[in-house]
Amino acid sequence: MSRSPAPARQGRRPPARFSPERQLVLECVRRCFAAECGSRAEPAPEPEPDWDEAVELAFQEGLAPLVYQGLASAAGPVPAAARAKLRAGHAGAALRAEAVVEPTLRGVLDALGRAGIEPIVLKGAALAYTAYSEPAHRAFADVDLLLAKGELDEASRALLGLGFAMDGEEPEAGHHLRPHYAPGWQAGVELHRSLLPEPNPYALDVGLLRARSAVRTIAGVEARVLAASDALLLACLHLAYAHRYRWFALRGLIDVLAITTRLGAELDWDALLATVAASRTAGAVYWPLRLGRAWLGAPVPERVLSSLAPPAPMRRLVAAVATPRYILDGEAPARRGSEVLYSLLLDLSLYSACPPGEQLGAAFGRIFPPREHVGHLPAALARSPLRYAAYLGSPRRMARGLTALGRLVRRALAE
Repeated sequence: MSRSPAPARQGRRPPARFSPERQLVLECVRRCFAAECGSRAEPAPEPEPDWDEAVELAFQEGLAPLVYQGLASAAGPVPAAARAKLRAGHAGAALRAEAVVEPTLRGVLDALGRAGIEPIVLKGAALAYTAYSEPAHRAFADVDLLLAKGELDEASRALLGLGFAMDGEEPEAGHHLRPHYAPGWQAGVELHRSLLPEPNPYALDVGLLRARSAVRTIAGVEARVLAASDALLLACLHLAYAHRYRWFALRGLIDVLAITTRLGAELDWDALLATVAASRTAGAVYWPLRLGRAWLGAPVPERVLSSLAPPAPMRRLVAAVATPRYILDGEAPARRGSEVLYSLLLDLSLYSACPPGEQLGAAFGRIFPPREHVGHLPAALARSPLRYAAYLGSPRRMARGLTALGRLVRRALAE
């Protein structure tokens, strides 16, 4: 069994293709984690950011507290107004954690404990107290708890008994009950029956993950959390499969950095590789690990990436798509056909370790999506199934897709 020691230094700097504002945010985050490891982040070329835009970006991504901490070791001058806004963001996050999140989490865990239920605290609520130096550094909207399926109804009754309420108009997800909101609706709790939306193409053994879980101090009380390798697996799956890189992608990559840095001594990379192989999740784990290392310096061993890497042709095509502009900002090239092609390749990257039938189904669903998944259709096409089918199969549409693929192949080969 191979465990990685706590890293002594961070990896490579974010590449120059980031905007100056985003590069400033990334450098602050890297300095924050370098300081936590007792090492120094390598100095980057001084960008010339628009500080107002950089601060706005930090707040949009939920990173103001981390950026504020990273500014403490900044080499150059920091405008007083920018520092004050970030300081206020850090103070507000710390106040919310202390006044709202922690009492809610303690009350929920206590109530479930009295009912004989021991949940596993997942995602942001767990990482904030185990993988970050301060809970305020990891923003999260809901507390996610994993329970056995037979415990869901009793857990729901326990929360309702505490004064929690549910919004009856909010749809129930396939993998958790409707959120339970604390009095005042300032914090929500999601009771999970599984880790990912169902159905999904993977074969996660939740029982094995539960057996490997450990007790840690969360919000001042003892609670069960996933083992470090399983927390990293879930962080990757949540970013890649559950969110399709569309929501808070940078925060998801910072989770990769946080886990591999602050929980590095606990990480069992061999256990991670074995779990990924058994669950067919390599495509959803490889890219978050690769991007976390390339963009943030996350200390992911090369042997791990080599073991998870998809075949070279697919790897080169997805690498050409997995740019900061697309992954972090959701912007595909404006040329016709590129948006569908980029979405197709990113979807296919998630299925690279799945059976061929799953891969073909994912490709078919992206090339020929249901009408309700297409928001730009003219009214005549949206109303007529026959006209919509003719539109999907039109030679002009296919030609646009092939042209976009040709452009991407040429760029991938050139790079």
